[in-house]
This record gives sequence, C-alpha cells and structure tokens, in this order.
Amino acid sequence: MSSARVLRRALRSRFASTSSESSPLFSSSSVSSSAAQVEPAVPSSSSSSSRGENRYDVKSDEQNIINHIGQPTFQTHPHLFNPANKDDELTPGISKSEYASRRARLGKLLQENAVAILLSGDVSHYPNTVIPHASYRQDSDFMYFTGMMQPHSAAMIIKDREDAPLRYVLFTRRYDKRDEIWNGWRAHPEVAETFFGCDESVAIESMEEYLRKVLKSSSSSSSSFLSGGLSTARKVFMDKERFTTTAHGNQLLKVVTDGAFPTQALKAKSQALRWRKSESELILLQKSASANLEGIVAAMRRSRTNEVVTERDLMNVHEYTVKSLGADRLAFPTVMGASNRATIVHYYQNDRIVHPNDLCLMDAGCEMNGYVSDITRVWAGGSETASFVNDYQKAVYDRVCDVRAVVLAKLERDIRSQTPVSLHDLHVACVDATCDVLVDLLPSQTGGESITKNSLLSKGKYAQYFPHAVSHWLGMDTHDTPLIPGSTSIEKGVCFSVEPGLYFDPNDTTLPKSLRGVGARVEDEVCLNLRGEVDVLSRAVPVDREELDAFIASNISTSATTTTTTTTTTTSSQK
Repeated sequence: MSSARVLRRALRSRFASTSSESSPLFSSSSVSSSAAQVEPAVPSSSSSSSRGENRYDVKSDEQNIINHIGQPTFQTHPHLFNPANKDDELTPGISKSEYASRRARLGKLLQENAVAILLSGDVSHYPNTVIPHASYRQDSDFMYFTGMMQPHSAAMIIKDREDAPLRYVLFTRRYDKRDEIWNGWRAHPEVAETFFGCDESVAIESMEEYLRKVLKSSSSSSSSFLSGGLSTARKVFMDKERFTTTAHGNQLLKVVTDGAFPTQALKAKSQALRWRKSESELILLQKSASANLEGIVAAMRRSRTNEVVTERDLMNVHEYTVKSLGADRLAFPTVMGASNRATIVHYYQNDRIVHPNDLCLMDAGCEMNGYVSDITRVWAGGSETASFVNDYQKAVYDRVCDVRAVVLAKLERDIRSQTPVSLHDLHVACVDATCDVLVDLLPSQTGGESITKNSLLSKGKYAQYFPHAVSHWLGMDTHDTPLIPGSTSIEKGVCFSVEPGLYFDPNDTTLPKSLRGVGARVEDEVCLNLRGEVDVLSRAVPVDREELDAFIASNISTSATTTTTTTTTTTSSQK
C-alpha cells in the first residue's frame, strides 16, 4: 500500500473516531485551521473523564499535583510570591487564611438556611474561532472569595445554622486529557480541594444535581445537609445576570427558578466587603500604582525625542513597561491624547503624531495580581526640548493642579478633624474650585452670557468644561464596587481616585483662540490607610509643572547614563 493511501486511511480513522468525542477539529462551529482551535467543548457529565486515557491518578502523581493546578504557585512562579509566606499565599500577596476570612465575613451577612452561588468569569473568543482572548480575566467577586483564577468554575457557600460552620464547595471541570493538550493544566476536582482549601471539590458537570440536593436539604434536618430532608425553602443568593451566558449557569438558574426558591442578589453583600481593603490589598494596590507610574515615566522619556513619535508609540511603551514589571494586563484602554485630543475624555484612537511642544495627556492603568491602578499625567512632548510654551497651556494646567490641591486639602482636613467626608463632598469642593478657575480663564462674556460663578453653578454650565465626577472607587476593578454610593463616608481601607480636569472644545468659537483645544486632567490614586492617614499612591511622579519638568529631565538623564553604561559594558565584554 502506498504511503499516501496509508496517510488518507489514518486521517479518515482519526476524524471518524473523534467526531463522536466532541473533537476540537473541524467542528460545526469552527474553521478548519488548527490554529483556530484551542478549546474543545466543555465535557458533559458523561464525558471522557470515564475513559481510561482521561483518568487522573492522584496517588501516582502526588509530586506533580502542585505544578498541575493551572495557576501560579510558589513552586511554579517563585518570583510572584513572598518566600516568607510561601506556604500560606494562595495568590500573590493574598493568603489562604485571608480568603477564608472573606468567606466567613460573607457568611455573617447571610441568613440561616442560605446558599450563595458564584460563577467564574466567561471566556471570550476571537470571531469564528474558539481561540480565547489573551489573558483570561476572572470575575472579581468570584476571585475575591476563592482565589481561583481559572474559567469554567463555580463555588457555593452554604450556611445551615448560625452555630454551624459554613460549607465551602468548589466546582471545577473533570480532568480531560484532550482539554489539557489544547489549553494546558487546570485544577480539577481531584486536586482542587487540597490546593484551594475547600470543604468539598466537585465536578462542575455534576453541579446541577448537587444544587438540587442542597436546595432540598434544610438546616432543621437532623441528618447531614445533603440528607434530602424537607423544611423551609433555602434562600439563594446569586446575581442572576451572571448565570445567563453559559450552559452551566442557565442550568443552575433553571433549577432555582423552577423550584420558586426565594432569591436575592449577592453583589450588594460582596461589594460591601470588597469596598474596605485589607493591609495585603493596600500593598497590592501600591504595587500596581508603582508599575503604572513606571510606564507613564517611560512614555514621558519616549516623547522627549527629535524623532517622529506617535500617540500609539507612547501607549505601547507604557504597556510594555507595566507588563515587564509583572502586570497581567491593562486596567482599561489607555487614553493617550496629544494636543487638542486631550480635550476628549475617553480618547482611544491614539494614532496621531505628537508634534513639538504638544501637551500629552496619558490616562493609564494596569492590573497586577488582581488589583488595578488608574493615574493621569500631562506633560509637554514631541521634541527633546519640549515645554509648556503657550500661556494658556500653562494657565489651564496650573489651575487644574490648584483644584487638585483644594480637593486633597479638604480630604486631609476632614480626616484629621474626624468630619465625615464622601466622594460626593469631594466632588462638590472640586466643582466649586473649578468654577472659580473658569471665571478667571473665560472671557467675561461667552455666547452672549455673562460668566460668573453663580451662572456657572446654577445653570450647570461648568459641565461643558468639566463633564465628569472627580472620584470613583478603586480596587479589583477600575470603577470598583459601584453599588457603594458616592455619598458614603470614606472609611479606613478605602481607595479612590481624585481627578479634576478642564477641557476646552477646539471648535468653540466663543473661546479665545489660544484656549481652544487645550485640555488637562490630573488623576491620583488615594487611599485612607488602616492607620487613618491619607495616602497618595501616585505621589512618586509630581504634578507641579516646574517640578514635573525637572523630574522628566532627571529621568531622561538617568536613562541616558544607564544606556551609555550598558553599551560600554557590552562593548568591552565583546572585546
């Protein structure tokens, strides 16, 4: 038989044998390129885990379990963990005991005979393929209570009675060899219990059946919670909108809906807990802010060149720098607006040339070990000698910094005097100071109307130049815990932004020509630490215009010296 016929027969045999096993190759919803296939279908409850080649023998592989868990551990990623705490850290910077404490605090917010259900974040894919988008991002609430960074997972926190211990059940995919070939190691029930510290580890393929038993059980039952005893219906805490996007989620939602079990949203309780940060979380927020600042400074250096440089060049330098320092991803699409693009609050095109002496506004953030940063700085770029050359540029930027000083001074003053202060209070102070600035900057008559502080406030005209809030909460998400009202008094462990700004429309003919197209925003990350002190996490890069220019010049000089030294050393070693 010719080699060609042998190959054809082997291929026919391969496709025939895999078509009944949900093979990732040539599926009905995919394309024929193997490069487009990186994730097979989720195994069913009667899936290949029962086949011999897919069984995972824990006993025969005990030494490698920790390396097959599917997310960073001290053994696989020692550079991410604190060696002094290597036996307790579940994720970089956060210990197993802290995750357990979070679940315990959630349990105190649940009533008796209740179950809280959480799902992992969805996996998004490139169009017409099963190629997942890079750097899977876990759902923040799920991550907060479990430390599980992987998709296709779920958790239950079950509370029977006030005096009974909580039960923490983690659901993960069954071990599947084909899935491992395509997607790499993942935690599965045989290893998840030991690593994540749950009371029970169950295959997510069996979660629907498990939930039915939990809902039938009762805290008043004399036997175990899975006895099937009937009593008062369990109260279910779940965020229903999170359960409509996956097959497993829809199955669970149907069980709850069909049984008419009383339900309540979980996110209000989870966000109330996430709002106040622990010391470990504050450290991670500072690490993220520090990496973000390094990225912004790298962009500043790149902008001070006589070469042609674009907004995208500066955006890319920032992204490369933060990821080199350990960031998992950007916290949001970077805003890098030069010249009049700085007047667009969410400018994301980032594709224009930076000309000499253009003001460069970079609003950027990164996510590191689950915690984000969000910082904005403005500087002059586009040439080696770039500077603020326009008096209006100087005036707008300096006055935005003045408003920033007013807001931070109010915060400091109220915290010291133990006067309750909220994000709403900071915004009111910001608007008041911004109106004072606008009265000075705008002509006395604009569009046929007199410009006074009262007219700016009473008619809301200030929003034409300052259209956003001065603050939002920060944490695991850029706009963190949105269910916590801005009127809530700031407490110890709470983090937020302070970002005043002014934006003058380049097409507004009622403005002086020199003021049109000038935009500036200065954003800092601020925390009230656990000692009750105001801590500006972004303080390392100054905002005062003259101090900032000196800072950039110093960093360019230091960078040049380092580069020269490195080049000389390399040349000498080659000789």
